[in-house]
Amino acid sequence: MPNWCLTIYIIEGDPGEINDLEEKLRGLQEGNVSLAENAFGKTWLGNVVKLYGGDPDEIACRGNFEEWQRINDNTLELETSTAWVEMRETWDFVCRQYSSLRYYFRAEEPGGEYFVTNDADRKYFRDRFFMDQPEEGTLYFETEKALFAEVSGRTGTDISNWEELRAAIKKYNEADEDDNPITAGAFAVV
Repeated sequence: MPNWCLTIYIIEGDPGEINDLEEKLRGLQEGNVSLAENAFGKTWLGNVVKLYGGDPDEIACRGNFEEWQRINDNTLELETSTAWVEMRETWDFVCRQYSSLRYYFRAEEPGGEYFVTNDADRKYFRDRFFMDQPEEGTLYFETEKALFAEVSGRTGTDISNWEELRAAIKKYNEADEDDNPITAGAFAVV
């Protein structure tokens, strides 16, 4: 059983192409049957690949799209839930079917400590740092200073660098009687 990676994609491009993509996603979601037999249902990413003429056996597509919303005429935000990592290969394939579409993403799989983005310029995903605690969820920070302050407050330790952060988290997690460990770090830019 995989750990599930939540990925938020921001897909931008010509409004007509964004409309077409949105209509296709809606058609898959609201359709009566899946395009192919699978364990994920109608919103399986393999159905997206198949809809665009690709082969789900040749393109990584283990997971499904969950919801989307229009940000504006030329931008769509889409969430996926996939096995272990984001499925960039699926969206690379889909975007190649259009002349203008391009995507940015932020992917998180806390169990495997996998936190990545391709938004190097922070166009859509400004936060580069995170702190996760199972009972509280994930908090995001634009600066490491803000992250250090949050972890410092939770652990009661002064933190001014990454070495102190790791030491404070280790000490806190070893003493944590509530089994609510802290994980913190930075999003890798890929």
